[in-house]
Amino acid sequence: MAAWCNNTCKAKMSNASRAAKEKKSTDGKNNANKSNFFLPKEANANSASPLQAESKDDNVSATILSELKSFRRENNEKMMEITSAITSLEQSVGNMGERLAHAEGRINQVEEGSARSTRLLSYLLRREKQLEDRCEELENFTRRNNIRIYGIKEESEKGDMVKWTTSFLRELLDLPLDAPICIERAHRSLQQKPSGDEASPRSLIVRFINHRDKQQVLTKAWSTKNLQFNGKKIYMDHDYSPALQKKRREYTEIKKQLKEKNIRFQTPYPAKLKVHLKEGVKTYMSAWEAAENLLEGTLITLLNVYAPPNSDWNFYRMIFDIMTSVAEGVTVCGG
Repeated sequence: MAAWCNNTCKAKMSNASRAAKEKKSTDGKNNANKSNFFLPKEANANSASPLQAESKDDNVSATILSELKSFRRENNEKMMEITSAITSLEQSVGNMGERLAHAEGRINQVEEGSARSTRLLSYLLRREKQLEDRCEELENFTRRNNIRIYGIKEESEKGDMVKWTTSFLRELLDLPLDAPICIERAHRSLQQKPSGDEASPRSLIVRFINHRDKQQVLTKAWSTKNLQFNGKKIYMDHDYSPALQKKRREYTEIKKQLKEKNIRFQTPYPAKLKVHLKEGVKTYMSAWEAAENLLEGTLITLLNVYAPPNSDWNFYRMIFDIMTSVAEGVTVCGG
């Protein structure tokens, strides 16, 4: 009996102590939950179980690995595109290099051809000038037996032109009847016939068979002063080509000044000017050279005129007469 009571008491005591422990544990959990309620989420996450943390780390690693694989795949695709573009550029650069080399070769060929063409053109121009000079010389050589007579009025010649010219020269130059004048042909220049009596008549071209006869007639004409026919002054000269006549006409104004100053001059063939000065004879090869040298040492008068506006021409004529009366040499006037 006593033993049963003791066992019963021990059982009750153990049950009581077990219940107390369970209550204490339950209260501890409730208190812990209450305290965790007021903690931040980071604290709650840190207070999660190790299994939950490990599962979350695995998810993050899988996501990162997936992103890395995707980045690698995209990077490989971009690299393939870049490689393809670089290959295409290399091919284009190679093609451009070939085309550039071909273009440089063609440019070199063109430059060489241009240099050859330039040399050839220079040679042809020199040759052309030589041939022109030669043709000019030959043309003037074929005219060496010709003379030109200037100032004979149109339609003065009658009948046969050769007979009329022969008789005209004998009478004009007072040549003896036995003097040989063998004329091959005679005609007017091939210019258009002038209209009107005041127009300058065409020159008369006379060709002699013998060059000595031509020189004899021309020398006699030059030595005879004031040659006239029907009251008109005439003169004779060699028959030059048109180009040579143009060059010789450039001396016209200079020759006028030399005549006014009574300076003897000559115009040798082909287009020269020989001037007999006090210090000696000077020969000029062009009209510009002659003008430049002949004006050297010439007195030049500078006149500056100030006058009121006037429409009367006689007023300006009077001013001009006054200037020319006081000026010497070459006069340069301004105002």
